[in-house]
Amino acid sequence: DLYVGGWFVASGTGGGAETIRRIGKWDGSNWSEVGSGIGEYQVYSLGVGNGYLYVGGTFTIVTGLGGGNHVAQWDPVNGSWSTLGSGAADGVNSTVHGIGVRGNRVYLGGGFGIAGGVDITQDYVAYWDTAALTWNELSGSGGPTSEVFALVVADNGDVYVGGNGFVKKWVNGTWSSFTVSGGT
Repeated sequence: DLYVGGWFVASGTGGGAETIRRIGKWDGSNWSEVGSGIGEYQVYSLGVGNGYLYVGGTFTIVTGLGGGNHVAQWDPVNGSWSTLGSGAADGVNSTVHGIGVRGNRVYLGGGFGIAGGVDITQDYVAYWDTAALTWNELSGSGGPTSEVFALVVADNGDVYVGGNGFVKKWVNGTWSSFTVSGGT
């Protein structure tokens, strides 16, 4: 299956007039909505790991879920959405532009400074531990100093982030920088 996200409302092609709100799935023959869709605003990023689809963006509500502050998890086997955290610890406080999954960690990059209801020391990046069900910082000095627009996790677990005029790498608590000219 192929998943797409964005800022759109479209009609499905599965034999009905199904509405697809901001996230859709192509099964090779038909488009369909993922769950009940995303209720508002945009989907900017998708990440896959451990059998789940992770969705990030500017949204604060996943239709039918009652939560989903800028990030949510889709379980394609059970056909259900869930939040990353609950209550005040649900998600992050601003846009998610990038998602990368490695092992039991779901890494996020974006414009946020609060993850799971807690002010994080290193703004713009955090990870959700799927085993412990906790939000965590990417600690260490020299991390991003402005909004992260791209994030990728290498096979070896190194995390790369990029923004306006910077590219940085995080490895187990240590940040390093790359020299760039202009934006990423």
